[in-house]
Amino acid sequence: MSSSSSDQGVKATVQAKEKDESQTELNTAPKVPDQFADESFKLFSKIQVEEPTPQEAQLGIAKISGG
Repeated sequence: MSSSSSDQGVKATVQAKEKDESQTELNTAPKVPDQFADESFKLFSKIQVEEPTPQEAQLGIAKISGG
């Protein structure tokens, strides 16, 4: 019985290590100061886009669907 509980402990340790490694891979992007995020938000929030005309909408749909 002790060998099965020991095996389970090893499996849990390996799974935890794999989880830590996968999280490390996701966090490889450089840290950007919050100031840049604020500046970007200010710039992008000022952009105004008009609704497409029905013809423009149909062209966009045709391009997306490959037709």
